[in-house]
Amino acid sequence: MLKLKKALSSAFFVVWISANSVFAACVPDSGLKPVAITKVVDGDTVRLANGRSVRLLGINTPELNQRTGNPEPYAKEAHQLLQTLVRAGDAELALGVDSQDRYKRLLGHLILDGRSAAQALLERGLGWAVVIEPNIAQADCLLAAESRARALRLGVWKTTEMQAAELEKGGFAVVRGTVSRIDATPKYIYLELDDYLALRLTRKHFSPKQVVSFGQALGREVEARGWVIDRRAKLDAGSRYKGFLLPLGSQWHIRFTTTQDK
Repeated sequence: MLKLKKALSSAFFVVWISANSVFAACVPDSGLKPVAITKVVDGDTVRLANGRSVRLLGINTPELNQRTGNPEPYAKEAHQLLQTLVRAGDAELALGVDSQDRYKRLLGHLILDGRSAAQALLERGLGWAVVIEPNIAQADCLLAAESRARALRLGVWKTTEMQAAELEKGGFAVVRGTVSRIDATPKYIYLELDDYLALRLTRKHFSPKQVVSFGQALGREVEARGWVIDRRAKLDAGSRYKGFLLPLGSQWHIRFTTTQDK
């Protein structure tokens, strides 16, 4: 286990280590088991003493990009805060329904000294709430934590939102746009935003009522989040498909917006 090191003196970390009540809400009520952490890889990944890596459920933090040396904004702050929380107390882990991802990392809720690590990061604006079904436990709680940072424009929420037509590359994004076209197949619903980005919604993850609403969404304003795929280089010239695709497999990752949201 990481040894307790000299406490960081900045008020930023003091506030987040001491305010236990801030973190109480998003702690699973079962399935927690003690773990020993040997390394904090980045803001949402740690390595255990048994050699397994753990990807935190419910959050995506900015990339450190250690290979290029060009970290995304707030990546270092997320990494540093998670390190500080790990050093502050005992660690427990509750695995998700899907307990492993395609990279063989464990997927779970990390609880540090009785506090949700994901919630701590989200409330400071050091990441975005994400829900990868079927791991939906704590989804509403973590989104509420994010909303507090978003309202205050903390961290990533200072600049994170963009219009769909502003996309220039793939990767995680929170985008807004007007539905300019709707297509449907037995498996998916496609909503094109601003004639530039295609949202691909997997039907099975949405209720019949939601599916109907998507079919009536032409001209409506939508916000979506997730990992955008840049497929421009793979499309033929003149293709009717959009160069950017955002697959959506969670009802938490899309919502209709209102004038109050702007």
